Amino acid sequence: MSALCSVEDAEVAEVLGFPLITKAEPYTAHPVGPDGRPTTAEGDDSHHKWMVAAVVVMSILVLVVFLAFLFLAHRWSAEKKPPFVGQTLFV
Repeated sequence: MSALCSVEDAEVAEVLGFPLITKAEPYTAHPVGPDGRPTTAEGDDSHHKWMVAAVVVMSILVLVVFLAFLFLAHRWSAEKKPPFVGQTLFV
């Protein structure tokens, strides 16, 4: 990548056969959002609050579903246990 830093516009024009024209600025001093207002690199604070809330709610939901499956699996295995050694199948 460092080799490309020393390339002059005249060398590029010689290799390509036409002059190289740069029409865009690679970076702006103050980024602008789609509505024209300046934005920060971190984004909007309300967006972060909603993301944190969504992660917390989804974590709780996953935990509740996991505990429900664990409870159902325990009930299912308790019903399927073989009888004790001293017991008979017929009462």
